[in-house]
Amino acid sequence: MTLRSGRKDSLYRSDLISGAIIASIVERAKATAIKRSIANAGVENAALSSEGISESDLRAAFDAEYTENDIFPTTDITEDWLKLIDYDPENVVKISPVRPISDSRRSASGVI
Repeated sequence: MTLRSGRKDSLYRSDLISGAIIASIVERAKATAIKRSIANAGVENAALSSEGISESDLRAAFDAEYTENDIFPTTDITEDWLKLIDYDPENVVKISPVRPISDSRRSASGVI
């Protein structure tokens, strides 16, 4: 986020999370756990070791949620959104997401 003063601030996922996003993450993780349980139902003792939502289920669901959904608001509600995270909308000049460098671009540019 670029402010009128020229200063740049970074917002992290934790700054933008809401109850709806948490609910969606839990639903994704739950669906993964159910699919795994069904797949392992015929395997002896496998169902016992893979019951419930695991940490890896939650991590995968978290990554999928943020990959699939644009977490920045539409422009018509940006002012309200900025107020919710304690920024004065008149001081914010630009909001843009930071995209990580993909593995293919990283190796091509020689950045390690």
